[in-house]
Order: sequence, then structure tokens, then C-alpha cells
Amino acid sequence: MEQPTRLFDFPRHQLANNPLDVMMTMPNNGQRVSYSTEEFVNEMDQVSRGLIALGAQPR
Repeated sequence: MEQPTRLFDFPRHQLANNPLDVMMTMPNNGQRVSYSTEEFVNEMDQVSRGLIALGAQPR
């Protein structure tokens, strides 16, 4: 991938060029949950597929 130009391009650019074991950490019910770059991209893809299944359309 070329240099990212949109916010949602950055995770895929990172996955292709410098994937991290811990890309982000966030609280969840008092516990800290960490995601690798690959896990984050996979979760992002699942959300996208869910929105498409619900009928979401691009503007």
C-alpha cells in the first residue's frame, strides 16, 4: 500500500509495513484488552461486513 491518505488506511498500512504485537490497549469492564495490528484489522473487517449486512451504503 502507498502512503495512507485516509484515517482508516493507517491500520492496513501498519499491518503491511510494521505490524505491532500491541497496536492498542483499552479498558473493558475494568480489564485492559490489547489488540495486535492483525487483530485490529480483523475486527475492523468484521464490523464493516456487519454494516454491509445491515444495509449500510456509502454516501
